[in-house]
Amino acid sequence: MVDDPADNPKLDPAPKAGDVPGNWIDTLARSAAVLGAFIAAGQTASKIVESYYNQQIAITKANTELDIGRQKAESALATDFLNLILKKETTERNRSLILRCTQLPSYPSPPAMGEGEAPSHRS
Repeated sequence: MVDDPADNPKLDPAPKAGDVPGNWIDTLARSAAVLGAFIAAGQTASKIVESYYNQQIAITKANTELDIGRQKAESALATDFLNLILKKETTERNRSLILRCTQLPSYPSPPAMGEGEAPSHRS
């Protein structure tokens, strides 16, 4: 059985126009297309990684801001309690009641004072 060259292009002895073996322009164009596809995929992957890390940074920043806000609120509450205790108008009985409240686990801790610093006596 003899293979017909028209049925099998590998057996076709005559090259067709544009199908010149070793045509370096076609090879270069295909290589450039493949390289372009890899670059585009790399840029997309880079953007995905960048947006992931930007999201993680934003989450961390938001959590930090929440913690700072919570600490400021608790510090302000503790300062208000201390000022209330130290007021001249506060009776001894009320002072002891307020001081006992500071023993509760949910009570905010007082703000840190520097060494030798006393709380202010504001009225």
